[in-house]
Amino acid sequence: MADFGDMAQEGTTVTSTNWFEREIGAVKNMCFGFVLVIVLSIVIFKNESNYVSELATADKIKSTGEFIATCQYSPNNNGKLIVVPCQVTEPNLVPGTPPLIQKMMASFEGTSISWSVEILQWVKKCHTTRNCHKTNTGGEECTSTTTCNDEQEWVSNVNTGELEDPSHSNYGTHMPSNFHDGSVSAQSDQVYMSATKGHPEQGYQLDQELLGQFPSTSLPLKSPTPTVRRYTDGDADGTLQFEHFTSVSDGTYMTGNSIGDIKVSLTGSGASIATVAAKQTAASNQLGGFLDWPAEAYNIFGQKTKPIKRIHFSSQNPTEFGEEMERTAGMVVYAVRIGCFILMVGAFKCIFEPLSTAADLLMFLNYCTCCLGSILDHAAQSVIGAVSCCSACMCFTFLFVISWMFVHPWYIVAGSTIMVCGCGIAGAAHASGAVSQGKVADARSLKLNLVADESQAHFIRCVD
Repeated sequence: MADFGDMAQEGTTVTSTNWFEREIGAVKNMCFGFVLVIVLSIVIFKNESNYVSELATADKIKSTGEFIATCQYSPNNNGKLIVVPCQVTEPNLVPGTPPLIQKMMASFEGTSISWSVEILQWVKKCHTTRNCHKTNTGGEECTSTTTCNDEQEWVSNVNTGELEDPSHSNYGTHMPSNFHDGSVSAQSDQVYMSATKGHPEQGYQLDQELLGQFPSTSLPLKSPTPTVRRYTDGDADGTLQFEHFTSVSDGTYMTGNSIGDIKVSLTGSGASIATVAAKQTAASNQLGGFLDWPAEAYNIFGQKTKPIKRIHFSSQNPTEFGEEMERTAGMVVYAVRIGCFILMVGAFKCIFEPLSTAADLLMFLNYCTCCLGSILDHAAQSVIGAVSCCSACMCFTFLFVISWMFVHPWYIVAGSTIMVCGCGIAGAAHASGAVSQGKVADARSLKLNLVADESQAHFIRCVD
C-alpha cells in the first residue's frame, strides 16, 4: 500500500563532463566489459555442462531406479537406488506457536510455519530524475532533479526519521509488545513417509535436507472477529489481540489501513504426497532412510552424473521422476542462455563505449555547419551499435557452440571421423582423377606422335 503526500521539489543540480573525462570512464567500462565476457564464458560452459549432467542423472534414475510402489521399507533394498512414492505424515505445529497464532488457526500439519509483523508508517521517499545531452565539444551536460514526498509503507519498525510534510507524523505508534517475528519447524524424527498417513510401520524417515525442500502451502486461517476497540486506539500495555484484526486475505491479517495499524503475514510449508529418489539405508525405529547416491561416470570421457537425493511432491514412478527432472533442467538452461545473451550484448556495449565516445567529437562540426556534426554523430552511433550487437551475437554463438561441443564429446568424435573420412574420399577421388588424366594425356601424346610420323613419311615419299 502506498499513499502519497504532497510532492515537493528538493533540488536541481547541473553537472558537466568534458570529453576527456568521458573517455576515461568509457575505458573503465571497456575493461569491465572484457571481464564480463570472460565471466559469461565460464557461466555458459557451466550451464551446458550442468544441463548434460542433469539429463544423465535423469537417465540414471529412469534406467536403474528400483521402484518401491508399495512404500514399504525392506532391508533387502539397502544400498540400492530407489524411487519411492509415499504419503507424508507431519506434526501439528500450532501448539508450539505463540498464543496469538493459536487463535488464528486450530491446527496445521506441515514442516514449518513462519510469521512476520509490520506496521504502517509514513516514510520519506526521494526520487531523482536525470536528463543528459551531449555538447558540441564531445562532453556531456546532465541535469538532476530530486523530488521528495511522504509515502505510507509497511515496515518492520516504527519510523522515527524526518518527514517531508509537517502534517504527517508517526508519533504515538508502536509495535506490539507481546508479538514478534518468528517461526517453528518440524524435527526430522517428526516427519516420515509411509503407505498410510499416520502409520509409520515400514516407512521412511526424512532428514533436514529433504525437509527444507518442502513447498509453501496455504494455512487454515480463521476469520477475525473485530471489536469496537481498535489497535490504533492505544492499549496501555501495547499488546496485540486477535480481536484487533479486521481482515484476513492470502495469509495476511491486518488491523486496518491507517498509520500505526499492524499487519501479520504467515507462511507455511508442507505436502501430503512425496516421491524420493535416493540411496536407501536403515534409519532408527525400524524405518528406512535416504543417503546421496554417489556421482557416477556415464561415458569413457569421465563425465559424471550428479549425486542423487531428490524429492518431488507428487506420486511418480522412475520414468515420470526423470522426465520432470528433464523438464526442470530444460527451463533452467534456456533461462540462463537468454540471460547470458542479454548480458553479452551489454558487455559488448561497454567494450565499444570508447569508440562511441570518440565519435562524439564529430559534434565539433556543429560550430561551422548547421547540424552536420549531430547527423554524423547519430549515424556513427547507429553503426557502432549495430557492430556491437553483431559482435555480441557472434561471440555468444561461438562460446555456446564450443561449450556445447565440449560437453558432447561424442559429437566431436563423430564429426572428426566424418571429416577425416570425407577428406580421405576426396583425396582418393583426386588421386584417381589425376591418374586418369595422365593416361588420357599419354594416349593423346602417342596419337600425336603417330600422326607426326605418318606426316613425315608422306613428305619423304613426295620428295622421292
